[in-house]
Amino acid sequence: MGAIDHLEDRVTGGIKSREFYECPAAVTVLTAHRALEKLVLTRKELELKHYIDNIWSNMVYEGFWFDPLMAHINAFEESVNTPVSGKVTLKLGKGMCIVSGGVESQNSLYNYGLTTYSSVQTFDQTQAPGFISIYGLQSVLASSVRSVMKEAEITQ
Repeated sequence: MGAIDHLEDRVTGGIKSREFYECPAAVTVLTAHRALEKLVLTRKELELKHYIDNIWSNMVYEGFWFDPLMAHINAFEESVNTPVSGKVTLKLGKGMCIVSGGVESQNSLYNYGLTTYSSVQTFDQTQAPGFISIYGLQSVLASSVRSVMKEAEITQ
């Protein structure tokens, strides 16, 4: 458990390097933390956090720990992680660490009434068609315009 077999591009000349890291504590803590993040952060917060996490990792790997950008990134990380707390049940074994048995937090954004299709649902399904039309409008428009473009190419 906690072993990472990683193929990377080294900073020096882009040489491909296969690395094997044993870090069971880090894998365990990160697995639990990411499960809590999914429960308490919004989709947009998670998207940005994933992007910034990659930048942070690359900067550390490349030796830019003291670069001024790191202070900004660390401030974002501290801010976005403010609501991340709770309880995660993990299963460890056979070289794996998986979330098993649930995730709980007083800051959870999960609402059973909004996600169920049972009689206790609180989400107003009648609003879905309007939302779908508006949300997919750009895709429908792009498909239409590109279809006309293809027809124009065929007739030329």
